Amino acid sequence: MALNKILITGGSRGIGLAIAHRLAAQGASCILMARNGNVLEDAVTKLPARHGQKHGVIAGDVSSPDVWEMVRREYADIDTLINSAGISQKSLLISTPVEQVINTLNTNLLGTTLACRAVAKSMMRRKSGSIINISSVLAHKGVPGSSIYAASKAGILGLTRSLAVELGQRNIRVNAICPGYIETEMTAGLQPEMGPAGRMGTTEEVAEVVEMVLKNGYLNGAVIDVDGGLGCM
Repeated sequence: MALNKILITGGSRGIGLAIAHRLAAQGASCILMARNGNVLEDAVTKLPARHGQKHGVIAGDVSSPDVWEMVRREYADIDTLINSAGISQKSLLISTPVEQVINTLNTNLLGTTLACRAVAKSMMRRKSGSIINISSVLAHKGVPGSSIYAASKAGILGLTRSLAVELGQRNIRVNAICPGYIETEMTAGLQPEMGPAGRMGTTEEVAEVVEMVLKNGYLNGAVIDVDGGLGCM
C-alpha cells in the first residue's frame, strides 16, 4: 500500500511521534493529533519532508465526538489511521479514582473507537484504507495496578478483529500491534518485568513493525506482539 496521508493520534511524542518520523521519511504526509497544540506544532516542524509532502496537526481530545465529527468532514482523504493515543494507570482498582477510571477508558478505548468510526465511511467509499490500533502486551498479560489500562487495551483487540471483518470486503485492513514496555515518558520510572529480551523496547522498533504492517496487503485482523517475548511468560 502506498504511504499517502496518515493520521496519527498521540502523535506529539513517544510511539506516535516515532511512527510519524519513520513514515514521513518514506514519503507519507502525516497529520499529528494530540491535546497540546504547542507541542504538536513543535513536533510537526521536525518531521522529514524531503519528498515534498506536507504535514499537519489537529489539536483535540481523542475522546471528543465533536473533534471526530470535524475530522470526518474536513479530512475525508485520510488513507491510513494509526491510533497511538493512550494514557497509563498505575494503581490498584480499588484505589483508582472514578474520574481516572473514566478518563483511561475514554482516552484509550472510546478514543480509538471514535477515530475508526470517523475515517471508515470515506475509506469505504474509496474501497481502500488501513487502520492500525496500538494496544499493549497487558491486553494479554495480567499485571497488578493496571486493570483499567489492560481492560481498555484488550477492548481495542476486540474492536480490531470485528472491524477487520466488517471492513475487509471493502479493501480496508484493520490490524493491531501490542508493544511491551517501551522507553517513553509513560514508562519513565517503571521497573517492569523485562521478559526474555532482557530490556525495554524502543519506539523505533515499534515504528518499524507499523511500516511493515502498512506495506503487507495480506495482513488483516492480525495482532502482532512487539514485546521481547514478555507475553509468552
